[in-house]
Amino acid sequence: MKLPDGRLPRGNVGWRSNYPRNIDADDTGSFLSITAALAGAVILASMKADAAHLNLLFAWLWIFFGFLSGMILGLFFHRENWLGGYGSFRRRMYRLAHISFFGLGALNLLFWLTIQRGVPLDSLGIIASVAFILGGVTMPVCCVLMAHFPKARFLFGLPVCCLIIGGALSLLLICRNDARLRSAGNPDLDTHQTP
Repeated sequence: MKLPDGRLPRGNVGWRSNYPRNIDADDTGSFLSITAALAGAVILASMKADAAHLNLLFAWLWIFFGFLSGMILGLFFHRENWLGGYGSFRRRMYRLAHISFFGLGALNLLFWLTIQRGVPLDSLGIIASVAFILGGVTMPVCCVLMAHFPKARFLFGLPVCCLIIGGALSLLLICRNDARLRSAGNPDLDTHQTP
């Protein structure tokens, strides 16, 4: 529909009146800034809590962001050519960012559960805690950045290294705790039971 002078109308006109006009699915700046602001607020609010409790808060925040990012992506997935189509690199990276919220939220929840089972949280545990959180924060950010700047693939080294460090230190903490309990004579860890 054109105006009498031949110009296209501005504002809410016709069938598009139900859609927000200023939302662009390719604009990742606002999504990343909201994510960073909420994550920062949770981290600052729980600085007095122990490191493992921070992983619990981070886990549920990231699971929430998984739901939120899924809703945002779901608003546009019906468009066949959105972000270059279903099989495009850009759309795959957005899906990976969305899934990383759930996966890394679950990983932080597992770390918290590990500490709750009696593994002492010493300096190595605090490093593992921070590494899991840093890996969780940087993975979706790297995915979205790489979706728009494919040459930035080397950025993936940061979240991957953080997660490898967190996993290795967690494994070390568990093995060291098991050895400590075995040397103290804990019967729950004895795998060779005699009748």
